[in-house]
Amino acid sequence: MNPANDHVPGMVLLDAAQQAAHALTAPDGFVPYALGTEFLRYAEHGTPCVIEARWVPPALPCTRMVQVTGLQDGEPVFVSTLTALDARG
Repeated sequence: MNPANDHVPGMVLLDAAQQAAHALTAPDGFVPYALGTEFLRYAEHGTPCVIEARWVPPALPCTRMVQVTGLQDGEPVFVSTLTALDARG
């Protein structure tokens, strides 16, 4: 295997985080203006990386926050927190 492709790229995991946040918040719109991510280890090929999304209390008024975690073999791979304006009024 090519060493440059021995794990799932971080950009793919960030896209998974954004898609998970959209799925959790549907049918409301959720357009993040901020994203914070901590990568804890590589996501390896050949084993599923389970993506979980949940609401978290917002840090600022008039915002909504979603935390997305990627787990592989029961261990965290990354944690992303996405923040959007609360368009619900």
